[in-house]
Amino acid sequence: MFASGGTEQLFRPMVAEIGGLRASMARLKAAFTLRPKVGTCPACGSGALRVKSVERQPLMGELGPQELTFQCDSAACSHSETRMHGYWGPATA
Repeated sequence: MFASGGTEQLFRPMVAEIGGLRASMARLKAAFTLRPKVGTCPACGSGALRVKSVERQPLMGELGPQELTFQCDSAACSHSETRMHGYWGPATA
């Protein structure tokens, strides 16, 4: 069906794209592990709290503070918590 070398030419762009996606995934994984720790986990005391997600506060939307969800990086702990962070700095409670 394909002429000599035709199959290789057909798949070469896909192989290159897969290689690029793998490189992007490696960079994202490295960035994920480099997230700064916020503090020690209050539940287990051995893990570090790291930012898991950042969302807009539901009531105020774009005009309001951000809700940051932190999760303990210890494999033995499943603690997570949400904190508010506004334009004026971290919320204190």
